[in-house]
Amino acid sequence: MSHVRGEPHYDAGTPVFTDIWVSPAGNSGTSRSTPLATVAEAWRRIPTGTLSRANRIRLLAGTYTGQNRSSTPYPGAF
Repeated sequence: MSHVRGEPHYDAGTPVFTDIWVSPAGNSGTSRSTPLATVAEAWRRIPTGTLSRANRIRLLAGTYTGQNRSSTPYPGAF
């Protein structure tokens, strides 16, 4: 990735991601073929207190209604 000369930048290297999949039709799984049912549960699956591994919440296509959403605000969350 290029950057503007003189601008500070950070080389993130090659992070290792743990993907957490969510689908309105999901249940209690953690893979794309068996996703979680709610974004709130996906947030709960992210360990706290560690920055050694990157986590990514991946949303599969579908209609996310009130029961799929978390009522807890998260910084930077949609």
